Amino acid sequence: MNKQEVFKRLIDEAESTQERLFLSAVYLFSVKGYNAVGIRELCRSVGVKESSFYNHYRSKEKLLDSIFAYFSECNQRVVMTEQE
Repeated sequence: MNKQEVFKRLIDEAESTQERLFLSAVYLFSVKGYNAVGIRELCRSVGVKESSFYNHYRSKEKLLDSIFAYFSECNQRVVMTEQE
């Protein structure tokens, strides 16, 4: 299963529009780059209107901030033992 298929499955299984937008942004930003992805494309990728985006995130920059915060939090949870 390639990266696109994995993200499509994750997006399809997401419980909320906010989560679908988040996952789609992670995928699109990683493939195309942050500057090459617009809110219109992001919304189309999950099947919502652009106005719906703003119910979940104030801006594309705030969405990126939430992605960084998520990965920062995940990084802090990684605990290695002395053997590792």
